[in-house]
Amino acid sequence: QCMLMKQIYLYLFIVAPFLLLGCSMLPTVSDDSPRSYDGVQQVVAFSPWLFSGSKPSGDIGFTSLQTMQVQTIICVDGIPPELDAPEALGMKTYHIPIKYGQPTKKQILDLAAAVEIGRRRGNSYIHCHHGKHRSAAAAAVAHIGLGISTREEMAQRMSVSETSSQYEGLWIAVAQAEVLDEDDFLRHEKTLQSKVLPEGMTEQMIAIDDAFENLSRIEQSNWNPPIDHPDIVAVAEAGAIAESFRCINKSEIARRYSVDFETQLSIALSAAIDLERALSNNNSTDQELSDSMRALSNTCTTCHRAFRK
Repeated sequence: QCMLMKQIYLYLFIVAPFLLLGCSMLPTVSDDSPRSYDGVQQVVAFSPWLFSGSKPSGDIGFTSLQTMQVQTIICVDGIPPELDAPEALGMKTYHIPIKYGQPTKKQILDLAAAVEIGRRRGNSYIHCHHGKHRSAAAAAVAHIGLGISTREEMAQRMSVSETSSQYEGLWIAVAQAEVLDEDDFLRHEKTLQSKVLPEGMTEQMIAIDDAFENLSRIEQSNWNPPIDHPDIVAVAEAGAIAESFRCINKSEIARRYSVDFETQLSIALSAAIDLERALSNNNSTDQELSDSMRALSNTCTTCHRAFRK
């Protein structure tokens, strides 16, 4: 009897408080603003078992996910995810990189398959870089595709995630999302990967050039979508440039160059982020946007002059 009383005391006063703390830390679908934890930000619940947010920062980020009882991580960022830290904590990782426009049919099927696997295992965490745009849209289309939530419900959760209205392709994808055939997305379970290597430096540079060309068209239209290309979204193009610089900066090829090259990449990435922020700010003037674009262009010119042979 004495031993039983000790076990009850241990549970009530030592174990139970920690369990309650863990439950109170979980995001809920009733949250009307994102939550932040050590190493992860912009955390929003799209269902009781799927959370969207930013890229986990270091071991502390994955420890926070463990506290949130996350068993599956789905990365939609272009940069391959960290695998060792989550694996050590018993988490499974899937990498389904998407861009700032509408995901392809295959990507939607992959997302639905990954989310369904995660649902079977427990809680899941889906992330991009900032945790506002791509991860939120990915969580939304997967939920709709699985028949778990409606378009209206998912659009509301994207608003809580602070997904910018300027990423029109992501919002269109959710507005047009439909329930998927179960056999279709189940077939995609076998093709999911833990890490998808980014394109090589040449392909990334081509993508940057294409995005610059689109931004030039928009600038010539007074920072409005050009009449002949109404589908081009300025902030998405700037985001694509930033993403390409991040991928190059993380690549093995970049390590083959001098430290100066890495410094130039960091400067260019910072300029791309500044332009993306300026485009996201509705109060930015046309002149400020053009100045930000020129600053980014100048970083490319400086780097090319030193390293393009």
